[in-house]
Amino acid sequence: MARLAITLLGALIGAGPAKADDASAALKPLAFLAGSCWRGTFPDGKATDEHCYDWMLGGRYLRDAHVVRGAAQDYEGVTLIGWDPGRKAVSYWYFTNQAHLSQGTVESLPDGLAFRETVALADGATLEIRGVLTPTGADGYRVRTEQRAGEAWKERFTIEFRRTRSSAP
Repeated sequence: MARLAITLLGALIGAGPAKADDASAALKPLAFLAGSCWRGTFPDGKATDEHCYDWMLGGRYLRDAHVVRGAAQDYEGVTLIGWDPGRKAVSYWYFTNQAHLSQGTVESLPDGLAFRETVALADGATLEIRGVLTPTGADGYRVRTEQRAGEAWKERFTIEFRRTRSSAP
């Protein structure tokens, strides 16, 4: 699994695809997620988060449909991850049932991949969040979520995810 983490990091450090036909190549480091659903429990044990990843549009985008269960109303969201030629980076767009919209990029870190985003909240406020994804084996990964507090990053929570099933209907 260490080889997978190194492959993930190495692929994202490069300059990215030179032409549109190579766009799906930029997503190969995320391929281990595709076609599966993954579930984790929040640290307080009161809610779960399930993500189901699937390729779309010929492998040019990875779709992540997720739902957090445990509150009175489920929190749902869809993320589209793909090569952004304007940013020359793997980017993502996240939409939720709570009227939040996020845009972000994927960058390499010493311990995994950082999904850094700016969240536009329904009330007009914004906040900066990053989730650090670290593979933990063939059927698991860890996500440590942090929020910017001034110049520093403050940990919000960490969740261990396990592969639960195929995401196919």
